[in-house]
Amino acid sequence: MTKPARTTDTPLVGGDSDRDGAARSGGAVRPGDAAGRPGPEPAAPRLAVAPRLLARAREAARAALPAEACGLLLGRVDGERTLVQRLESTRNATASPAEDTFEVHPEDYLRLDALARSLGLDVVGVWHSHPDSAARPSRTDLERAWPGWSYLIVGRAAHDDAHERSWRLDDDGRFVEERLVTAGEAPAPRTTQPTILR
Repeated sequence: MTKPARTTDTPLVGGDSDRDGAARSGGAVRPGDAAGRPGPEPAAPRLAVAPRLLARAREAARAALPAEACGLLLGRVDGERTLVQRLESTRNATASPAEDTFEVHPEDYLRLDALARSLGLDVVGVWHSHPDSAARPSRTDLERAWPGWSYLIVGRAAHDDAHERSWRLDDDGRFVEERLVTAGEAPAPRTTQPTILR
């Protein structure tokens, strides 16, 4: 679902990687029956992204250094799976030092939302980089996140161990890690509980 433009002075979409630090993580809670026995593990959300798009995000993140890079994910949502068909860069419009925060430029958001609609796609999320910290959402990322969107982060973009992880808000307003899967491939069986950040 495409999000409407905001009408307040708060940033459209944005966050902060290093200044606030990563949000705390906690264990996943599985639903249980009346006797308190654990129920089936909930289906973990998946973000399907082509490797070439992940490579594009890393390249854009490195090119933006020392600032954070950012952009939008265009695609479709199918149940617990989000298929990213385009990864687009945007200008970082933050008024803060761009080394530790990002804000998708409103004009870029409107342009890419129109592009998505013209292609029969939706804006399904945001991507951004953390130049020096891991690919975990910060408190500011959490405060500015919208339900239903994926939040792909390129962590440690300024370093040799750059990596990507994706997150989504759960019904309680906490970030839950999405499994990154290669677009077009079946995901590997889940062997651990999803990471939930509080």
